[in-house]
Amino acid sequence: AFTLHRAHEGSSVELLGVGSVADGVPTVAVPAALGDAFYNFNVVSEQGGLNTYTVRVRGLPSENANLTDLTASAGSLSPAFDPAVLSYTLTLPTAQASVDLSAITANAAATMTLNGQPLLSGEPATVTVPPEGSLVTVVVQAQAGNTATTSIAISRSNAAPSISGPTTLGMLEDGATQALELTLADVHTPPADLTIVGWVDEKAKAV
Repeated sequence: AFTLHRAHEGSSVELLGVGSVADGVPTVAVPAALGDAFYNFNVVSEQGGLNTYTVRVRGLPSENANLTDLTASAGSLSPAFDPAVLSYTLTLPTAQASVDLSAITANAAATMTLNGQPLLSGEPATVTVPPEGSLVTVVVQAQAGNTATTSIAISRSNAAPSISGPTTLGMLEDGATQALELTLADVHTPPADLTIVGWVDEKAKAV
C-alpha cells in the first residue's frame, strides 16, 4: 500500500488502475511480486495541470527457508516441532515398517526435497523404515537459493521377544542328547544373553 501527501490541498491524486487516493490515507494493497513492478500516480492541480509520478517496486527473493510444521503419521517427534530445531528423533512401533511424513514451508515460494526427492508443502510422503532404522533429511530451498536441512532419525522399538519351540525337555539318560531349537521373534537387536538352565540332582546350573 502507498500513503501520499499532497503539496496543495486543491489537487487530486489517482493511482492508475486502482482509483482516487485520499491525502494521508493508505491505498488498497497492491500485488507484490518478484522482480520490478511499476505504479503510476496522476496528480491534477486546481488549474488542471497534470503531473505523473512513477514508482518502481522491486521484489527481492525471500531468504526464508523455515518450516512451519512437520508431522508423522505414526509415533511422535522428539522434541516437539519447533521451527528453530533442525534435528529430531521418531520412534515407531515394532511392526511399523513405514511412516508418512509431511512438512509445510513458511514461504509458499520455497521448495523442498525429502531424501533428495521433491516434496510438496503439506503433502505426505511415505518413508520405508527397515528394522535397523533410517535417517531422513528434509531440505528447504528459499527463493534466494539458501537452504536449511532438517534431519529425522527414525527407529523401530524392540518389543519383548517371543519364543517359539519347546521350552522344557524330558529326563535324559546318562550320555543321551536331545536337540533344542528356539526361535526369537520381534527382536531387531539380538539379545545380549540367552541362558538355558538344566537341572542335575535337583540343583540348577547354567549350560
